[in-house]
Amino acid sequence: MRYFLDFCTELLEERKKEKNQSARKNLLQLMLDAQLEGHEKLDKKTEEELKLENITDWRTKRGLTDLEIIAQCMVIFIAGFETTAGTLSYFAHSIAMNPDVQEKLYQEIEEKLGQESPNYDNVQKLTYLDMCMAETLRMYPIATVLSRESKEDCIVKGMKIPKDTAVLFPIMCLHYDPRYWTEPEKFDPEHFSEENKAKQIPFTYLPFGGGPRICAGMRLADLEFKMAVVQMLRKFRLVVCDKTEKKIEFAASGLLKPKNGIWLKIEHPIVITLYFYGRRTFGFFIEYGIKGPKPIAYFGNLLEISQRGLYNIFFDWKKKYGDRYGIFFGLQPSLIISDPEIIKDVMVKNFSNFTNRPIPFKIDEYSANMLLMAKDDHWKYLRTVLAPFYSSKRMREIVPLIEDVLKTFEKNLNKIADSKEATDVTILFSGYTMDVIASTGFGIKARKDLLQLMLDAQLEGHEKMDKKTEQDLKLENITDWRTKRGLTDIEIIAQCMLFFVAGFETTAGTLSYFAYSMAMNPDVQEKLYQEIKEKLGQEFPNYDNVQNLSYLEMCMDETLRMYPIALLLTRESKEDCVVKGMKIPKNTEVMFPVMCLHYDPRYWTDPEKFDPEHFSEENKAKQKSFTYLPFGGGPRICAGMRLAELEFKMAVVQMLRKFRLVACDKTEKKIVFELAEILKPKNGIWIKIEHR
Repeated sequence: MRYFLDFCTELLEERKKEKNQSARKNLLQLMLDAQLEGHEKLDKKTEEELKLENITDWRTKRGLTDLEIIAQCMVIFIAGFETTAGTLSYFAHSIAMNPDVQEKLYQEIEEKLGQESPNYDNVQKLTYLDMCMAETLRMYPIATVLSRESKEDCIVKGMKIPKDTAVLFPIMCLHYDPRYWTEPEKFDPEHFSEENKAKQIPFTYLPFGGGPRICAGMRLADLEFKMAVVQMLRKFRLVVCDKTEKKIEFAASGLLKPKNGIWLKIEHPIVITLYFYGRRTFGFFIEYGIKGPKPIAYFGNLLEISQRGLYNIFFDWKKKYGDRYGIFFGLQPSLIISDPEIIKDVMVKNFSNFTNRPIPFKIDEYSANMLLMAKDDHWKYLRTVLAPFYSSKRMREIVPLIEDVLKTFEKNLNKIADSKEATDVTILFSGYTMDVIASTGFGIKARKDLLQLMLDAQLEGHEKMDKKTEQDLKLENITDWRTKRGLTDIEIIAQCMLFFVAGFETTAGTLSYFAYSMAMNPDVQEKLYQEIKEKLGQEFPNYDNVQNLSYLEMCMDETLRMYPIALLLTRESKEDCVVKGMKIPKNTEVMFPVMCLHYDPRYWTDPEKFDPEHFSEENKAKQKSFTYLPFGGGPRICAGMRLAELEFKMAVVQMLRKFRLVACDKTEKKIVFELAEILKPKNGIWIKIEHR
């Protein structure tokens, strides 16, 4: 919402500067005209319909304010998006399920329009299209409830309605009432024939509302719908398929939304040509002898991924195809690797060829300047500038900022413990993480935050990178970069955005999964509590003393092994290369499914069990490199790793020394995850927090 508000504000200012505004015919220009001149062109009929008692005073005394213009821009986007898109989707389902209706509509378009492009005037001739649209809106009104509020006490049909009462009208109940519609469950455009419309009781059909506050965008929605339908049906046929639901299942939502999407086939006279065009890249891996799941034209393996989720699907594929195989994200081939030796080769030995992450879609200027997305020397420069913020020296300096946040965190823990009720700890830790980001990233009390570091780099350039870090990062030409310029405003804003996005859900999620693991393993929790008590006593946690908590480190690592927030790591080859006898062509996207490594019984004993001993000194000495990648690996390992670990450990110390985490009736024995790009609990993480 903030982004859209800023966009509208900027657009408004740009439009005001234009000299030839009159050439524009859109809503924004109409409102700007009203702002500049006042609006005195309302015709009498519309004024009478709207019952605008004092419109003369309103329109002559002032025009629209900037705030009013921006508000209308926002509402046309929000109100106009899902409504028309949803109606078109339900219409497509209805005529696919009723091919006789579709054929009749096609014939009307052919006879009345021919090859004439649809416009406002000629679509008015299409009476059967109007009937089909109206019937779609009757059966599938996107807004399922209308509402009004009484200003004063009143009596309607003998029923007293008190002042300030909310009055709701459930539209579906009217649209499916057999008193007003014959066979209301059946899609029948004849419900809106001229004969039947003449018999229709007013206010039994309300897809756009009614009265003076009827939807202002109704005409635009009608036109948008009809023009799309004409162009679609004159060239394509909509057909049901195996995945088409006979009766649409709806999501539990404020709007009428299909739970499982609306699946159809769209046929074309050149459908075979299109089919093969949609498979044109699918021979990519065959040349290199790499197997993988069968892709579907245009979609590749995306449908399977969307149905099973990233969390599950890579386990399935690994069992079937092993440690290396190929998949397709749409038409984009992606090489999937869960062999730690190949991963090490890609991330370290051949880093110069795999410096960059693939970007399969066009991104904006700010995203392109984020450390996460930046490429080659630009990435190296940004990493150089940001590295000092994550140094041990800077970590010690920002401890007081986190200490302030922990005071609020402890108050919240006390409130939850006092309530004696179960709580979803994802909410608790989200608040804590947000406060840490605000303080350490953009703090105002002490100028030791990330923003200040970047402003310093902007003013002076950055020449303080120590030799070891520079060598680790393989920064070939960094001297040229850092002496010629400082950071630009766009680069600074981009890193601020990344700091928020990358730092929020990751640490909050890890703390949530840790709390769950402690509650489910009270013996581990007690051992950790004793370590905190013995090694720190009542000493406040800081960067140095939390390093002494070896068992806490083991518990954190085990949490990150079992619940890595980022499910996939990615790189892209710049040139053809051979890794472990496998040829990787130029511009190939290479992906590493982290969970497959973290749960592989070849590398971990009893991987399904939460066991901090996986990270004992003895076991770490045996650990195969690049089988544990919660923060990635190689020179492009997560820059914020130290801060995330500090933020995590300080929170855990303050929490466990005063509170006990306990499983309850609402605690899931095994967490159910969302079908998302990152690891998120579907139902939250519910435990009890008790005072010690």
